[in-house]
Amino acid sequence: MLSATAAFAVRIAQRPPGIILVQANGSAADQTVPHFHIHLIPKYSGEFLVPLAARREDTEKLKGRAKRIIAAWPELKESN
Repeated sequence: MLSATAAFAVRIAQRPPGIILVQANGSAADQTVPHFHIHLIPKYSGEFLVPLAARREDTEKLKGRAKRIIAAWPELKESN
């Protein structure tokens, strides 16, 4: 359910028409420390799915997006 909540917050904050969830494990997936995590990637019309490493964005732009996602996340909003 946490991934569904996170995806909902991303949809509110960024208004993408879609979201791609990526979960990869193991050395073939470039995972060096075994753990579980999910990437939530906003998907816009006309975009192709690109490798995560090829998609780089400005740090300040990412900080702004993170603030909007936190503001949209119900549990985090209540604790602030």
